[in-house]
Amino acid sequence: MPSAIGAAGALGLDVVMGFLPLPPALKTGPMRTVVKIAGAVGIGMLASTFVKRSTAEQIAAGAITVALYDTLKGMLQVAMPTLQLGENEDIFTEYPSLAYAGAGQTVDGMGVYDAEEMGMYVGDSPFEDQ
Repeated sequence: MPSAIGAAGALGLDVVMGFLPLPPALKTGPMRTVVKIAGAVGIGMLASTFVKRSTAEQIAAGAITVALYDTLKGMLQVAMPTLQLGENEDIFTEYPSLAYAGAGQTVDGMGVYDAEEMGMYVGDSPFEDQ
């Protein structure tokens, strides 16, 4: 149950962060973590007026945990870009519309691009006849 309460605190913080009219400088970069931790403490303080203090502490702890996790994961991905962190590598087979389709027309299905088709205007272009 404490994990569910902490997760609710983390989700609540994300919802609040989405509605706060903060400048972009406070919603991105290193300040994002500072703002999220401050918001987690604020949510915990607000929650303590409605629920037991121990529950409010779990709400704040969950929000702080997720904020730090996001920050540390991002830092790790920058430091070690090839490190496998458990993401689904088969996402493009599940969602083929996310895959890169290519820059030109393929010829005979062999993956060779037709140079004449590359960069050609198509559709209702005024340059179609050129």
